[in-house]
Amino acid sequence: MPELSALITRYQRATQSAPPPLLSVSGRYLPFIYHLISTLISAPHNYTVVIIDTEGKFDATRLVASTPSSQPSYPATPADLAHVHVYLPGRGQEGVKAVLSAVDEFMLYGSHGSRGRAWWGTVVIGGMGGGQVNAGWKGWLRVEREEVGGFAPGMSVEEAMREREARGRAVDRAGWMASSRWGSYAWKGG
Repeated sequence: MPELSALITRYQRATQSAPPPLLSVSGRYLPFIYHLISTLISAPHNYTVVIIDTEGKFDATRLVASTPSSQPSYPATPADLAHVHVYLPGRGQEGVKAVLSAVDEFMLYGSHGSRGRAWWGTVVIGGMGGGQVNAGWKGWLRVEREEVGGFAPGMSVEEAMREREARGRAVDRAGWMASSRWGSYAWKGG
């Protein structure tokens, strides 16, 4: 993901910040998280990733495309899902801190099926930080759907209803955009 790496580097140079976190994501962040993790856990990277989800919204099945090669933005296979470790500590920083303090030891020394893979890091969803990627209401990288043009001005309801299916297909083809004042990153799917 060289484009995303370049964006992170520009942000870190401009703000003179050092990781962690690499990313602080806001907006409609779940499609971005699915895309990022699916890429990290699949070939050629083959990493292991830890998810700390305080919101209970993360769905690991979204990391895999419904049919092979139908979504190149989600390259993970069902076998790769074994290398995503999801923790649901509930709301509040105490639960996130408890998981963060224990996860290092578990990932490095614990008995789990991902010992043969490098551990990429931790993604915190809904918490106030602590991971390599933090996703929540506040972040320097905002995720939104790519813009799809609206209906023409002055169009009648009947005309809009006739164009409804075509517009639906256009929305389905649109991708996602993660943007900041330091640049943007786009991908399809989700």
